[in-house]
Amino acid sequence: MREKMAGGGRVGEAVCYYELLQVEKSSSLEEIKKAFRRQALLHHPDKHADRVEEATRMFQQLQEAYECLSNPQERSWYDAHRQQILGRGKAAEEGAACSRGTSVDLWVFFSPGCFSNFKDGDSESFWKVYGDVFATLTREEEEELRANGADAHLLERVAAIPELGSSTSPWTEVAAFYSFWSSFASLKSFAFADSWKISPQDSRAERRWLQKENEKLRRAKRKQFNDLVQRLVAAVKRRDPRVLQRSKELVRKREG
Repeated sequence: MREKMAGGGRVGEAVCYYELLQVEKSSSLEEIKKAFRRQALLHHPDKHADRVEEATRMFQQLQEAYECLSNPQERSWYDAHRQQILGRGKAAEEGAACSRGTSVDLWVFFSPGCFSNFKDGDSESFWKVYGDVFATLTREEEEELRANGADAHLLERVAAIPELGSSTSPWTEVAAFYSFWSSFASLKSFAFADSWKISPQDSRAERRWLQKENEKLRRAKRKQFNDLVQRLVAAVKRRDPRVLQRSKELVRKREG
């Protein structure tokens, strides 16, 4: 009987890095290294000629898990947000609540299990899944700006936001996409963060104070949202085969 591939999971199913490498959350760096080597040998595509695509996908997930858990800063951030990413328990509910800057549950897309392949035109591909995420973020920026009567200059800025593209996009477009989204700064008002209701009966001093307090809350929520989007962009970039290919080409040029 053919052995079933471990890890992975169904498309859309959150994948835990610790479970992928089959280690405990308390594992040391050395234990994580050993686990990665063991799993990499077991799932290397060269050993699965009859299911190369599945093995390649699994191998990429293992590499991603190792790169995260072997980096102290990345591992610390992952541990702090693991429950939101996996969509488990109270932390997941709080994570969804804190990302109200969009209708999209961004935490879902930190998991490598949210897409199944890199085929252009496939509804479960990297390009479709993440392309839709960034298209939605762009559309929501435009919708709120229009609703708030933004001027033409701001609307032009949103219209120029780069799309993810496809596997055949030229590098100039890929670079433009990551340049913009890696420093994403939302233009939304974040008025939903307001905690103080301003009344016509309030004095001028009271209104100023309430407005100031509400603006603090908006800034905090905006920063939280921007940071989350930028984190997601970094995760997408690590998975993007165009970026990986570009890195290989630059190495060959340096060595040549």
